[in-house]
Amino acid sequence: MVYLCWDHDEQEVMTFEPQVHTTGWVTFGFSPHGELPGSDIVIGGVFPNGSIYFSDCHMVDEATLEEDESQDYQVLLFAVPVQETKYACAFIPLPMVKQKHHIYKFEPVITPHNITLVHLILIYACGNTSVLPSGAGDCNGESLCSQVLVGWAVGGESYQFPDEAGISIGTPCDPQYIQLEIHNFDLLPGLIDSSGMRIYYMPELQKYDVGVLQTCVFIFPVHFIPPGAESYRSYGLCNSSQFDEMNGMLVPDLHVFAYLLHTHLSGKGVKAAQYRNGEQLGIFCEDNKYELRLQEIWDMKEILIIKPIFDQGGLSTMNEMCLTFLFYCPRNNICCLGYSDILHVACVLKWEASDAEEGMMAMDFVDWDNETVKIAKKAAKEADQVVLIKNTNVSLPSEQFVVGEMDLTLTFQEQSTGER
Repeated sequence: MVYLCWDHDEQEVMTFEPQVHTTGWVTFGFSPHGELPGSDIVIGGVFPNGSIYFSDCHMVDEATLEEDESQDYQVLLFAVPVQETKYACAFIPLPMVKQKHHIYKFEPVITPHNITLVHLILIYACGNTSVLPSGAGDCNGESLCSQVLVGWAVGGESYQFPDEAGISIGTPCDPQYIQLEIHNFDLLPGLIDSSGMRIYYMPELQKYDVGVLQTCVFIFPVHFIPPGAESYRSYGLCNSSQFDEMNGMLVPDLHVFAYLLHTHLSGKGVKAAQYRNGEQLGIFCEDNKYELRLQEIWDMKEILIIKPIFDQGGLSTMNEMCLTFLFYCPRNNICCLGYSDILHVACVLKWEASDAEEGMMAMDFVDWDNETVKIAKKAAKEADQVVLIKNTNVSLPSEQFVVGEMDLTLTFQEQSTGER
């Protein structure tokens, strides 16, 4: 009926998680002698309308409860607002270990009855020089923490890295803090959520450090799907020729052993292919019957080797995005995004635009029909690719460059809903 776990950080702040099977209130506290009088307690519960009451108190005697003048407890549950999409973030210290350890497994921890609410969970490594906010709240979109460590999407389960590979923690090069990002998608009032991710780590070291290469079609503001189109393909390119420069040192070959494909409600298929010297080496991951509720991390049938010469909207669930997370080793600090030159697409559709924002605005004024959709498809495929390569070390700049017409490493196929 009752389950309790706890932890503490280097500031000696204690975190407790009591899980109690009850529809009423819950109290938790400390007693110097094992009796109610003199004990320090916290009491809380949820009203029928979904709001929370929570108070730091003490017991005067067996029957008298008084609220403390100083409220020294903070509730970590957050109420999910009644809106179509909510991105919630929290900054959490990683375990303080005195020597290098390896994370070898991770699994989602979903609040009971919220399995339909939680859409995506990502954990990002934070730069050790970043000044991070405290508590949980809205994700501010700033690049304080941009290197994906692990990820989970609805329908997935736990994942254990293969032998000889793990995520490094505990060295001066490893992050001390992570950002937990949870994408909630629901319109029901009164929902309370405390979902997250559980990681398993050990002092026994593996041979390789794991990294995640996040490759995608750049989401905002240049990803669009024509309304009314029966199908539409979005193209993104990641060119590995700049990896060494952006990493600040030579990047060894990436050995990809697993992948996670992610898109939203409009996505009907995702395909990733590898090209080298203008020739397609093959399609290394593909899902032509994509299902939003069945997003799993898949092991590669064979290890994919990426040489540093490679590929590859909107944030709302009702908008669309196309992401591929490639789990590989050895680790570096690169993520890669690409998108078709929207100015070229606008020009082909007979609209003038001076920048990407005007190009996207022009898409709102196109008289979309089967013919204009066909023209836009062809223009997006033939357009130059704008490639954005980021070094996830926040102290180093990003690099953006334009690649002329060439074969694409990743392609995405989606069915339109009329939403961008």
